[in-house]
Amino acid sequence: MANSDRISEVYKGEIWAESTQQVARDRIDWLVGQATGDVLDIGCSQGIASILCARRGLTVIGVDIQADRVEYAKAERDGEPEDVQARLDFRLADGNALEFPDASFDTVIMGEIVEHSPDASPLLAEAARVLRPRGRLVLTTPFGLSRHHDHYATFYVASLVRLLAPHFTVEDLDIVDRYLRTVSRPGAMADPDRLIVESQPLMERALVAIQEAVQDEKERMRRYDIAIARYEQVNARMKNLEARLAHQSYRTEYVTWQLKSAKSRKWWRLGEALWSAKRPSQALKLPRSVATALKAAPRLDEPKPETTAGSPDLSGHYSAINIPEVAVPDGPVARDIKVAVILDVFSTGAFRYEWEQITFGPDDWREVLERERPSMLFAESAWHGNNGRWATMMSAAGAPKQPVRDLVAWCGEQGIPTVFWNKEDPPNFDRFIETAKLFDHVFTVDADCIPRYVEAVGHDRVALLPFGAQPRIHNPVAVPGGRKHEVAFAGTYHAKKYPERAAQMDTILGPAREFDLHIYSRISDDPDFAFPPQYADHIVGSLPYERMLAAYKAYKIFLNVNSVTESPTMCARRVFELSACATPVVSGHSRALENVFGDLVRLSSAPRQTTEALVELMKDADLRDRVGHLAMREVFAKHLYGHRAETVLTAAGVSAPRRERSISVILPTNRPDQIDHAIAQVAAQDHRPLQLVLVLHGIPADGVEARARAAGLENVVVLSADSSLTLGAILNLGIDAADGAYLAKMDDDNLYGRHYLSDLAYAFDYTTAGLVGKGAHYCEMRTHGVTLLRFPHLEHTEAELIQGGTILADGDAMRKLRFSDLPRAVDSDLLRRAQAEDVGIYSGDRFNFVSVRGDREAHTWKVSDAELMRHGRVAFHGPAGENVLF
Repeated sequence: MANSDRISEVYKGEIWAESTQQVARDRIDWLVGQATGDVLDIGCSQGIASILCARRGLTVIGVDIQADRVEYAKAERDGEPEDVQARLDFRLADGNALEFPDASFDTVIMGEIVEHSPDASPLLAEAARVLRPRGRLVLTTPFGLSRHHDHYATFYVASLVRLLAPHFTVEDLDIVDRYLRTVSRPGAMADPDRLIVESQPLMERALVAIQEAVQDEKERMRRYDIAIARYEQVNARMKNLEARLAHQSYRTEYVTWQLKSAKSRKWWRLGEALWSAKRPSQALKLPRSVATALKAAPRLDEPKPETTAGSPDLSGHYSAINIPEVAVPDGPVARDIKVAVILDVFSTGAFRYEWEQITFGPDDWREVLERERPSMLFAESAWHGNNGRWATMMSAAGAPKQPVRDLVAWCGEQGIPTVFWNKEDPPNFDRFIETAKLFDHVFTVDADCIPRYVEAVGHDRVALLPFGAQPRIHNPVAVPGGRKHEVAFAGTYHAKKYPERAAQMDTILGPAREFDLHIYSRISDDPDFAFPPQYADHIVGSLPYERMLAAYKAYKIFLNVNSVTESPTMCARRVFELSACATPVVSGHSRALENVFGDLVRLSSAPRQTTEALVELMKDADLRDRVGHLAMREVFAKHLYGHRAETVLTAAGVSAPRRERSISVILPTNRPDQIDHAIAQVAAQDHRPLQLVLVLHGIPADGVEARARAAGLENVVVLSADSSLTLGAILNLGIDAADGAYLAKMDDDNLYGRHYLSDLAYAFDYTTAGLVGKGAHYCEMRTHGVTLLRFPHLEHTEAELIQGGTILADGDAMRKLRFSDLPRAVDSDLLRRAQAEDVGIYSGDRFNFVSVRGDREAHTWKVSDAELMRHGRVAFHGPAGENVLF
């Protein structure tokens, strides 16, 4: 593809934005200001730098490989004064093979040239050849990644200095407006590494400037998104109102037609005639009136059917915000067991992956259960139950209705344990207590209700069962676009039924209006459920649950309010779901949230506290991500519906164990001085059961197993491998010795937080991947004193690349794939083969792992500092510490 450079037009202010023009002018003026004597402008493009040099009295030859650029430059030269033209020449020439004799020029200019070649060494060699001994090369090139179609190389300080060093000695180096600027003399550079190290603060300053520019651009785009969203919101409302109006007009026309049609029917007209005859003055007219009524009346045309294109969304579901829909997976089911259930829609989705759910109605329950023979009956305080089939059977006056009584009695006769869960406690204890009395076991979301149940039901088989999250649908897997929106709330305003909730809404939602708040709520004509006027501009519609699952992960922060505030355990189901998605939550006061989540959910009892919490979380993305991650860890460790199902099954005496999640860590090393560090990293892991398979590559094994056991590891295998074996071969020895259901590959020099394995293993609960790991990860560059964040976009997503020291694999998949018999690059080879075999790869969070970059020669992973920087940014100065390992 041809070079489309139009730098002269930019310099003259003919194209592009004024800010871009000024940056280009400053850069070109700097190039020209460094030139002296006879000048060669390699890659002169449209000739602006050459012309400016000639205006200064310098003799200049500009060369370029693009004929149209040279012709443009010559046309520009013809417009200059004769003395300038006399000092200026433009030629079509290749900078890699110049026609000039050695030592022909005092200055060579290269403005944005070296990035256009995969290897600019030949070009620099030619530049050095044609320069006089005290001449100078003046060069600029973009700093860092530039996504231009004809840029084939990316330069940071180290990579540019190392490119120049064989041919030039760099005397001056700077980074201005995201461009590297250098002035160099001919002759190889004696110590390029020293300049690279000394330039580290310069590079960090430039990276900070880039980050700030990116943040500014994000803020600008955020404002555009807000404006677009508001327009779409208004537009959606207008369309919906227009559709509602059209729908109502059609309904009015249709009802009018029905009325007129009815009046035209013979029976209507006959009835009118008879009714009129009741009046004496009309009695004599009856025969004629009857005759008229019996005549056929003209048929009235039915109104044209309403077009579906303009029909309103009468469900109340519409949204001005573009939220994708999350595909709800069909399985798999965690336990090979059948459970008969009566559940409302949310609980149906919550438990469907924990066991095989058998649903039925009041009319077919006996037939279904005799056929399916479930191990347990699990019923909740259902308002609708199994898609409305059990509606009012438990909740209406006189409940439980006879079908419920018959069902539970039959289960007792069949030896099927019955479990009732009141998810509506405490406000609806009395409504469901008579139903609860029928069941063998009773669970409640409110611990304070347990004594009341024990007294009411006459036994002590009563226990706590709070809400939770279902990882198959509530998880941190990123949605398209990521968390591009700011703050959201989903729910209904209750002005009378829950006055404390209404008060919390003002406490929580009021301050959030300053943070681009979006409210998802169905439109209500009932004033008891309508939001106050100050929130009208923030209501963006409502979402069906499948899209709400995506909305959970499309916002930086979600808000929550509580109808029940003083229960020690009963809190909104949504908080567990959001936390499982790693979404930070700011909530009104709740004893339950304080007990369950502590400071992982920001609680507020006053508008000022809400503002402080939102400011803290909004201004610090890293803090926001850490809070979300910690809340997610809390839920995955203790509050999944898998935990809830286990509680219920255990109480009912039903045995249905899940697959044990044992992990074997395969850790190879050929460095005796790293053994204790490696053992310590594995021993610190909180995941159990855990096995360490330590493969010693050509080094003695004396005392190593004892050191591992002394560190707290019980299951230890130490293998000795001959030094002649490849890295792939010794890893396969580890696979053969491992007995875990999952296999982890860890390196001997990296840092692993104690939650590293447990956090990573959770991904198997919500993905179908065979390999999980970390694409986004931190890298500590000890020689430079900084920690990078590499591949930040590869977080919570399917990936082709994960860091080799973070591979955690399904044991069956890994035992099938194995490692190739290679001395190095075994990780990338494994990932390539996994993709070819359709084994999914998932990249989890970026935390609890740090790749340590020390002596490059001591590691099988050979990669330059420049390559590391190319795909990362400076996250910390110094080691990551508790910012990452927590």
